[in-house]
Amino acid sequence: MALSQVANSIRRIVRNPHVSSAPALGRYASWQARRALRLFPTELPLSRSTLIAPSGRCGVSSLVNSCGLYDYNNMRLVQELLQEGGDFIDIGANIGSYTLVASEQPSARVLSIEPHPLTFAHLERNIARNRRQNVVAVRAAVGATHGSVTITDTPGSSVTHITRDGSGLMVPLLRMDELLAQTGFRPDVVKIDVEGFEAGVLLGFGERLKDARVVLVEINALGAQRESPPDEVGAILQRAGFLAPRFFDWSARRLAKEPVEVAEDPVCIHSSYLPALAGSISFEA
Repeated sequence: MALSQVANSIRRIVRNPHVSSAPALGRYASWQARRALRLFPTELPLSRSTLIAPSGRCGVSSLVNSCGLYDYNNMRLVQELLQEGGDFIDIGANIGSYTLVASEQPSARVLSIEPHPLTFAHLERNIARNRRQNVVAVRAAVGATHGSVTITDTPGSSVTHITRDGSGLMVPLLRMDELLAQTGFRPDVVKIDVEGFEAGVLLGFGERLKDARVVLVEINALGAQRESPPDEVGAILQRAGFLAPRFFDWSARRLAKEPVEVAEDPVCIHSSYLPALAGSISFEA
């Protein structure tokens, strides 16, 4: 494991106010020992679910082991938004941490999308382990077109992404508007984490993007490096009626301009949905 990855994991742990640092660091150390001894698979508690970690290569599993709700603010937000029902679209589901957290809400439905076949098998295993009947899992990549595409071939990796040189593993490529029509899901709450190819995913929603209430989306320099201009993700969302990205602070019940605590993905609220949040969550203008 690269020293930079270790340093980033430790930084996330010590900056997380929702866990006690010393026990969490102890769990992180024990994880590294388990990883060295290859004591996998193992089961980890995650909210009211159980996450099966297939190997030590998955950074998500490491953070779940140390912190539980590793994206504490965003995961609690997803749970609250779905407590009265609604559909959650998990794009780039990996082994299923967000899928499990969302599907704990019994009246919610979850569409969970993951392209890598072995990672997808781990996702299905986690859904079955928790007996979640409200999840539909689809093995595909999603983007602005449909057909096929190649992705990096590291099972369980949290940084799987589309390759542009044709190397890697070929998988189906779908548009989200077509997939929503086929499955009957609504894009009420959407999470997108596809390592720099978020703009293509958003374009693939077509007119259905305007139907979304909340989009949690990774916005960073990877998009400019791999697919699109630096501000393309924000521009697509704003054209569809979403307000400028904010960062959710669970403790303050606020969507803030600046990241809070440990940096989590930005949250984009559709302007038509903002009145429904009034009185429960404030929006920092």
